[in-house]
Amino acid sequence: MHGIIFFTAFISMWAVTDAGFFDSCRDIKAEGGRGMIVSAICQQRVAASQERYTELDLGKCIANHDGHAVAQQGGALDKSCDECRFNLGTSIMTCFCKNSSGFFPRSEIDLDEFISNEDGFMCCGKGHCSKFVSTYEGDVHGRSIDGVDEADDAYGANDLDDLDFDDVDWDIHVDGHHPVRNSTD
Repeated sequence: MHGIIFFTAFISMWAVTDAGFFDSCRDIKAEGGRGMIVSAICQQRVAASQERYTELDLGKCIANHDGHAVAQQGGALDKSCDECRFNLGTSIMTCFCKNSSGFFPRSEIDLDEFISNEDGFMCCGKGHCSKFVSTYEGDVHGRSIDGVDEADDAYGANDLDDLDFDDVDWDIHVDGHHPVRNSTD
């Protein structure tokens, strides 16, 4: 009996310490009102100086339980929650989620409790990770997500100068860490 209690406590402690992206990611931003995509630049496991741009669809990580946003893999947040806002400077997200009475009470959820940084990718639940190969100029390209050397279709900001955009003239500007294309027409 004591072994089961210890094992349960150990698993719970492991789950809490495994979560937490807020301290190892920067430039955390959110898009959307119904549902939400969170993006960030997160440290990779190899070295704290290596970072990766990553995005995570919170609709696959959060569910509505009678007006309360809760962590749940495959949660479909966008089906019954609205006006989700990520409180900048914190890991708290606020949404208005429909309850069984048809009202939309305010609900807060701490994303840092269930979103983790897995080698530069934001992940939630049991393995739902962004695995988004970015155009962030600090990425190491020519490596697949699983780390095996191979060509990929992503380009770094420096590679964009070599691309042919047909008859359109483009200026390439790097705004922060993301390539931005501005037409010169």
